Order: sequence, then structure tokens, then C-alpha cells
Amino acid sequence: MDIPLLKKHITYLIIPFTYQKPFKTIPAIPFFTVKKLTNEKVFDHIASLINHNENDKTTIGKAFELEPNDRSKLGLPEQAACRITYQVKEHTFEIRIDGIDLYLFDTQVGFLVYHIMTCGQKSEVDFEKQVTIHDLILTNYYIKQVFKKTNKMYFIKDTNGKMTIDFKDLTKTVTKTLAVDSYFEEMNQNPNHVLLYTGSYLQGPVLSDGKDIAKYLYYLRKAYKDTYLPTKYDLNLEDNPDIYQPFENSYWGFSIEGVANLSLETGNRTTDDYFADHFFNNIEKTYFYLYLLLLQQKYSLLKMSVNAGVIHNTLDGKNFSEQVNIINHFKQEIVDFTVRGLYEQVSYITHHAELYEKIKNRLGIDSLYKELKSELDALSSFIEVAADKDEKAKEEMRIESREKTNILIQVITLLFLPITAITGFFGMNVDFLKGKDEYFYYSAIILYVVAFFGFYIIRKNNRR
Repeated sequence: MDIPLLKKHITYLIIPFTYQKPFKTIPAIPFFTVKKLTNEKVFDHIASLINHNENDKTTIGKAFELEPNDRSKLGLPEQAACRITYQVKEHTFEIRIDGIDLYLFDTQVGFLVYHIMTCGQKSEVDFEKQVTIHDLILTNYYIKQVFKKTNKMYFIKDTNGKMTIDFKDLTKTVTKTLAVDSYFEEMNQNPNHVLLYTGSYLQGPVLSDGKDIAKYLYYLRKAYKDTYLPTKYDLNLEDNPDIYQPFENSYWGFSIEGVANLSLETGNRTTDDYFADHFFNNIEKTYFYLYLLLLQQKYSLLKMSVNAGVIHNTLDGKNFSEQVNIINHFKQEIVDFTVRGLYEQVSYITHHAELYEKIKNRLGIDSLYKELKSELDALSSFIEVAADKDEKAKEEMRIESREKTNILIQVITLLFLPITAITGFFGMNVDFLKGKDEYFYYSAIILYVVAFFGFYIIRKNNRR
């Protein structure tokens, strides 16, 4: 069987990151302009989650797109249609970078998205008629390794000859003003961790073997090349939780590494025109928007989980009041995310809702959320223990204060008791005391000796 050609395709190279700049203070980004999103048949409150209306309290994200006139400032070809040579190992590909998007969320998580068009392995033939599904699979596999130093990317500029593109520098340049602190790759400062979102519409003839469809989905959703061999489980289209078939000629595949759609021509002109136009437009916009919201949930949960560990380490050395404030602030952050960032239902269209749920399960969002709540419970337990220690310390201080007060009272009593006793005793009108001054001195000495021993006994008992 001939290798199917691509009638349409798109690959989004997605780079997740965390940033420090306050979300509300980001009205604009250098080189970018505000991107207006269109999401068909998605609930209104879901469709408006990413917007730039500061008065909308439900807003959780902002979207930007590369200003076409600024492409050359970033070292890209001035025209998006210009081919770029990508050289890796023994392969040389031609690609296009049609655009760059930037999505920022109030959880301090962002996504840089490169729109990549595969032109196939280098050839003089018109790529629109010659790019095959194998070209897409191989290019996606290597484009995921774009940050490797050994891989080279360049284009030919008429006046300056060969112009090199450094993807790492490019990524850091466009995110520089955000104060990026990690790219989710060992939590370091260098981008390396990427995801792929792929849409592919195959030109006839229609594939008759379901195993071929399953293979293509396997390679596309995982960004593998065809030297990787799928298991029987991966080739099962019907009972595979990582594959979803909303229509007879359209399949979705999802993994932790990415999401891919594979649609086929049917021979029915009306159906084929719909999939080539309207449906593929939704792949680029609505379906990607739903995937983006899920990525926001996953990476926000990962970030907060990391923060939970950091918070635990910073609690040592803080007083109880500071510990409570830190953990309460973290609790509020989780509450805000739960209310504004987590959604079960996103659309009144069945296949939208089902696809959203299946990708959500594959990304393990519910498990991440449970893990975060467990970490929060652990921090709360830490505070309970700290509260007990704090209360015990206060009680010990109260006891010590009472003991000091009692000692003071006892000392004062012992000091004044002999004087009172002597005054009372010698103030009595008794005959045998008259003219006997020495009795006064003897009595005073005896009483003060008694007071001394009384004071000694009190001190000894208090020390116990």
C-alpha cells in the first residue's frame, strides 16, 4: 500500500514554564500582540477563561501571538512561508514556523507554542503535494529534540546568506520579561521539556487496515519514530483508553507526551470538504484550547506540589504565627485554583466533553489533585503539631509566671510575718514583758531564723 499523503497538517510545539512576574501586571509582552481566541460550542464561562478583560473576575489566563513585523527581530524569516532547514544526525528536514503564541495563567504557569509546518525531508519538489504521514512522524520525533546542541537550524536570507536559529536563545528571549524560573525539566533554567499537539488530515486512498491507523496514532501521540514497535495493546482501536473515535473517519490519540488527531478522506465530497475546512479549523483552535486548559491544570498542580515541599522546608525557624500565615496563604492559592481553574464540564457538544475527559484521565489530573490535597493535609497536621507545641509553651510560661508570683507572695509574707508577730506580741499589755527588752531581741532572732528556713523550704519545693 502507498504511504498516505497529507492533505493538511499542523504541529504545535508546546514548552511549559513557570514565571515570577505578577500575572495582573502583564498588559503586554515585547514582540507580541494580544491574541483573540475563538472557541465554538464551548460553554461561555469556559470560552472566556483566557482573555484580557481585567474586570472579568473569572479570567485565569492571557493569550498573545507573535507580531508578524517582529519576526526578523527574533532572528526568524520575515515571511512565515519561508522554509527553514533543520539538520539532525543523518536527516535534513524543511519546516516552517508559521507563528508563535504565548499563554500565561494566574497560577504563574505559562506555555510557549510554536506553530510548526512539516515540509518533509529536503527536496526540490513542492512539499504541499509530497509530504507523507511518515514525513510528519519523523519530523515530529526530531523536532521534539530541537534544544539539543548538536541539532542545527538555519534559513537562507538573500542579503546575509545562511542565518542560524538557536531555539534555546529564541525561547529565552521571548520569555525574558516574565522572569522565568523553571521549564519543568529538573526545575532548571534551560528549556528542554516539550509537548506536541498534532493535527493531520490524510489524502486518499482511505486506509482499510485499522492497524495502520493505530500505528500512526501511536507514533504521533508519543512523538516516536517508526523504529519503535507498538504493542498489541497500542494497536487496539476499540478498547484502548488512549484512543478516542468521535467519527467514523477521525481518531484522537493522547499520551503524557502529547495529543494527536488523525482524520481520513472518505470519498464523500461534502464530508471531506467539512473535515478539510471546518473540522481542521477546530483542531487548530477549539480542540487545542481544551487541551491547553488541561495542561494549565496539570502544570499548575505540579507547580503547587513543588511549592508544598518548599513551604515545608521554610517553616522551620519560623514562629507559629508566621507558619500559620504561610500555610493559610497556600491554602487560599489552592482554593482559588480549585474554584477558577478546575472544570468537569466544558461543552454542550458530546465529543468535546468526552475528549476533554479522556485527555484529563491520561494526564492524571485527578491523581495530581489528590496528591496535592494530601500534601496540604500534611502541612495542616504540621500546624496542628506546632499549635500543640505553642500552646504547651504558653502553658509552661503561665505556670512559670504563677510560680514566680507565688514565690514573691511567700517571700513578702515571710518578711512581714516576723515583724507583725513581734509587734503584736510585744504590744500586749503583759506584766512579765515590762522592762525586759532582751526578750524582744531574742524573739526577733528566733522568728527570722524560722522565716529563713521557711523561705529555703519554699525554694526547694518550687525547684522540684
